[in-house]
Amino acid sequence: MRTLAVAAVLVVGGTGCGGGLKAGGASDAKCAYVVKYEGRSYLDVRGQSVTDTKFTVGKNLGAGLLPGCDESGEVDGTEKPEKVTVYEVEGIDPAVAVAAGKTPAEAVLVAVQGADLTSLDAAS
Repeated sequence: MRTLAVAAVLVVGGTGCGGGLKAGGASDAKCAYVVKYEGRSYLDVRGQSVTDTKFTVGKNLGAGLLPGCDESGEVDGTEKPEKVTVYEVEGIDPAVAVAAGKTPAEAVLVAVQGADLTSLDAAS
């Protein structure tokens, strides 16, 4: 198990791609890091708070999915969906937040919209 520092938030922002058009019509959109797992969408919470919250990656919960997204603005620029490993976060119900990444060391904290992550702040 590994403890990682990330920024946590009490209310997580929206999903999907954002951004506008650059000169010449190219999109500067970047897709949100969204993980689909057990019928829920979990959003990346890095950079959403002024305080860093530490969390501990727990056991492997199985595979989640990073849905494909068109970041390039090109018709053929759509990324394919990608599997990602989902891990429990110690002290948090997986229905609220999980860690996701290729390895526990690379896992980032993701949470459902509106998640209350104050229990992680208390444990820090």
